[in-house]
Amino acid sequence: MKKTQLLSVVLPTTCVWLITAVFLLIYAFDLLELFPNFAFLSQDFSQGLLVLFITACLATVGLFGTGVIIDRKPQITRHLITSSLLVNGVCLFLIVIGVDFLVLIVIALPIMGLFLGILASASGALYTVYSDVKKRGRIYALSLFLATIVPVISLPIVDILEADFRTPLLFIGSFSFICGILYPFLSKTIEP
Repeated sequence: MKKTQLLSVVLPTTCVWLITAVFLLIYAFDLLELFPNFAFLSQDFSQGLLVLFITACLATVGLFGTGVIIDRKPQITRHLITSSLLVNGVCLFLIVIGVDFLVLIVIALPIMGLFLGILASASGALYTVYSDVKKRGRIYALSLFLATIVPVISLPIVDILEADFRTPLLFIGSFSFICGILYPFLSKTIEP
């Protein structure tokens, strides 16, 4: 497996886990504090929780829909990965800006959920087809290692700099966007 092929398999999977782990499992709860509570429901149920629920539902739709599309037209896999990397990067930028304009978060989160589902399904399909059978575990472990090392490094840095959650989100958004720009060049030799 060439290095460019290895990168074209590792980077999308890394982005999926990076966005899922860092954003949805760590920093999404910081976003919930920005939303007001519903007046007619309990104090624990905010509008942000509803937006996160819709985001998760759209991610599930993205996962399934992408699987159906890839089964019918496998040649579209590269385009799905490229577009979802770019859209996820833009959505993370909008979420960072949305801290001051809540409507941007309400728009960006569900779109990010949908395209995160697309990225997860498409990168998983690409990984399954193109990773070397004898090194499959190591390749996936490399993706997870890269996705894990960023939070391990960024959380203390954010704490030391006394920054808020926008700093790592800006970094992840930039990483996803740059991967989206580079991906067509890295995956030239891949034809599903």
